[in-house]
Amino acid sequence: MTTYVLGKEFFECHKDIEVSTFALWVEKHHAQWYRINKETIKTLSKLQWEELLNYVDKNDWGIEKRKLKAYIRNWYIEKHGVFSFSSSHRLFVVNTSKFQLLKVLYDVTEEEVVNISNVDEIEKKLPCPKSYYCNWLIEFDTNHSIIYGGIVKYIAHNGNKSVINFKIVNDKEDGGKNIKNILNAEGIHNYQELKTSNIMSSPRGEAIIKRFLKYDWFDDFVEGSEQYFREQSNKNPKSQRFENYYSFNAWPQRYGSHYTHIQIGWGNRAIDASHTSTGFTTKVESGAILTISRMETGYISIFLYGAKTDTRRPIEDAIVLKSCISPKKLLKSSFKQELWNNLLAYMECTSLDGNPNKCQSIRVFKLRLLKSMVVDGRNMSSQFSRGLQKTIFYVFNIGLSGCLLFGIQRACDSSSNLDNITNRIDSLRYDIHENTKTLQNACKRDTSLIKIRTKNNVIIKE
Repeated sequence: MTTYVLGKEFFECHKDIEVSTFALWVEKHHAQWYRINKETIKTLSKLQWEELLNYVDKNDWGIEKRKLKAYIRNWYIEKHGVFSFSSSHRLFVVNTSKFQLLKVLYDVTEEEVVNISNVDEIEKKLPCPKSYYCNWLIEFDTNHSIIYGGIVKYIAHNGNKSVINFKIVNDKEDGGKNIKNILNAEGIHNYQELKTSNIMSSPRGEAIIKRFLKYDWFDDFVEGSEQYFREQSNKNPKSQRFENYYSFNAWPQRYGSHYTHIQIGWGNRAIDASHTSTGFTTKVESGAILTISRMETGYISIFLYGAKTDTRRPIEDAIVLKSCISPKKLLKSSFKQELWNNLLAYMECTSLDGNPNKCQSIRVFKLRLLKSMVVDGRNMSSQFSRGLQKTIFYVFNIGLSGCLLFGIQRACDSSSNLDNITNRIDSLRYDIHENTKTLQNACKRDTSLIKIRTKNNVIIKE
């Protein structure tokens, strides 16, 4: 349990930002939304920081407030940095005039804020610290030091001293003296004194910005997906036929302030019922489901699950339509239309009462041929990839075998030629040896016939 006592510098430091950069940031990162709301965004960028915070909740802007708050928050974090809480469980004990700042930048709800106007309200409005474990964030206003000093004393006196941890955030020298005196009087000495800069995060780097942009793109898709796919279902007669048996829905899931998962498709329907001595049993068929999951990195994967019963299902558990792609693709109409066509075709091909046309059968055949699949809980590459790998393996084996046979044959031919050359050399050596002996014998006979005389320094041969 951590209790932050925040001086006025904490709230004042948030003003140090140039609001005019907001329009440029939205145009760069959310171009489509910017084009739709261009004039409004330009007007907002001309306001002062306090004015921007107060105008966010006005109803006459004609743009979605939730999305505007999210974009302001992401822009601000990128340019300035904010206070990062160690836990999402928190309680703000502040003046309500600061609520707008907390609501826009920290996504604080009214249930998380307590406003104490006099000392008598402290025990009435605040929960008991021993049973309410959270981050307490207390604004310390020197103009109301008795009230906020009483709040600190209440938490210190009623909290569990073995786990309570006070952090006094104040930029003035000895600015938290009054708070420290209260804590020391209550026997609490494990407090920290921090400057505002120590608790504020640095502006986000490029990688973090890109990741949060992916979160926003996926949120945009999820929020408009049910309406889009519902319209597609209503326009298609083949889909309307399924509406008589199933219910077509979208099931999004959220973690924190962002969506992480959505399922789109048909629910369950009863196909048979049986009355037995032990009770009533029903056979159920579940419809085809399109599942889109966002990972922590911001990238998404898309899976297609077929219609099935307890005793009948497709060979594959799921078809992997896409893996690790940017959620920005989900915002394209052509991409969403392709997802819908795949979902409807797979429903027609796997449902008990499906009646796929030729195009839908070809589409599902291509999906099973070209896409990766999950079979018995294991990821498998596409049939085309596996076939191609086998073909390359066989070609490589045959080619290698041919190369080896060719090499062996050349080696054998080279060995035969070598034997011929060796025999020829031996024959030449024998001929040379015989000729040498003949010449030596001839020289001996000639020497005995020659007499040399020397006369007047001339060699005369007789």
